[in-house]
Amino acid sequence: MFSTVNRTPVGAPGTIVGDGKVADYLAESGFIPSLVACDGSFNLSQFCDPEIDARMRKAARLATIDPQQSHELWSEIEHDLVDRAPWVPLINIQS
Repeated sequence: MFSTVNRTPVGAPGTIVGDGKVADYLAESGFIPSLVACDGSFNLSQFCDPEIDARMRKAARLATIDPQQSHELWSEIEHDLVDRAPWVPLINIQS
């Protein structure tokens, strides 16, 4: 679910988008890729970095083989995403 507060296309300069998402299950792989993968279903920022996509696929594969290494890779990916800032949260509504 999303809405824009102006009539410019999503991803254009000056666009503000409201978005809400809940992870399917408690794992990084159930949340992050849909927001930032090149083909992410909720990638409203239109962020696309094939190298980060490859790292996300690797981290997802590692989840069943080596959960600790998977978590460490997801943590590195999250830090890189914060540095790249594909979106900037304006508010965090708590229920």
